[in-house]
Amino acid sequence: MKKVYMILGPKRSGKDHVGSVLTKELGCESIAFADDIKTIIAETFDITQSELDILKNSNSDVYADRSNSMCIHMSKITNFRKIIQNYGQVIKKLYGKKFWAHKVVNKIYTTENSVVITDLRYNIEYKVVSKHYDVLTIRILNDDLEDNDSHSSENEMKNFKADIILDNTGYKLTKEEIIRKVIG
Repeated sequence: MKKVYMILGPKRSGKDHVGSVLTKELGCESIAFADDIKTIIAETFDITQSELDILKNSNSDVYADRSNSMCIHMSKITNFRKIIQNYGQVIKKLYGKKFWAHKVVNKIYTTENSVVITDLRYNIEYKVVSKHYDVLTIRILNDDLEDNDSHSSENEMKNFKADIILDNTGYKLTKEEIIRKVIG
C-alpha cells in the first residue's frame, strides 16, 4: 500500500519546505488539495502558479476597476489567499464536501510512488484519504506566526492529533532534522 504523508499547520509555517524535503529525500510525489484551485485561479488572472504563490504569501491586495466614463476608481476587493480559500469553499458547496478529497485520492491512485500532501486543512480530507491509503500525519508548528486568520481552512485542524510534530519556530528545519523525525 502506498504511504501518504499529510502535512498540516498554519499558513506560512513551513509545510511546503517540509514537503519539498520529503519529496526529494524519499522519492515521493507531491500533491496538494489546492493544486487544481491554484491552476484555475492562475489561468483566470493570467499569471503562473509560482507568481500566484508569491502573491498569496505576500497578502497582495486584489483591486477591481470600478470605472465609469468620467473617472477611474480602483478599490480593494480582497487578496489572493482569500480568493483561493473562497473558491475552494464554493466548489465544495456546489459538488459536496468531499470533492477535493476525492480528486486527490484519484491523483494518488495514478502515481507510482508514495505521496506527500502539503496542505491538509480539513478532517474530511484526512478521513477520505486515510480510508484508501496508509497515512502518516505531520503537524508543523511555528510560534513566530500571527494567528489572525478566521477562515475554516486555518482553524479546523487546530486540535487534530498528528502522528509527528515538527517545530519550525525561530528557524527553518534542516533536511536532517526532518528526515530524522519523520523516518526515525
